Amino acid sequence: MLLYVLWVDRTTPKNATGQTPFSLVFGAEELIPFELVHPTARTSIRDPQTNEENLAQDLDTIEELRDQARFRMAAYQQKIASAYNKNIRISRFEVGDLVMRKAF
Repeated sequence: MLLYVLWVDRTTPKNATGQTPFSLVFGAEELIPFELVHPTARTSIRDPQTNEENLAQDLDTIEELRDQARFRMAAYQQKIASAYNKNIRISRFEVGDLVMRKAF
């Protein structure tokens, strides 16, 4: 079962990047194991010659895909940081203020 769980994790789009880890590494769309055993419209219509051309084109555009993922991840991190920092209250202590101290 671990193999299937890892496959699902690698083929699920992530919120931070908007892409699947599989597509960011290999630059191609993944096939689920079911499609390898049972032909679907996506796998049966595929022509080997055009498939090679599409894979070559995907490899050429993988850097653009990764750059888009980096920008989206940076925006996502800024959004998360601003949501976290919105609830932070700064406390300034001065000499003479009473504070609770833990005694060991």
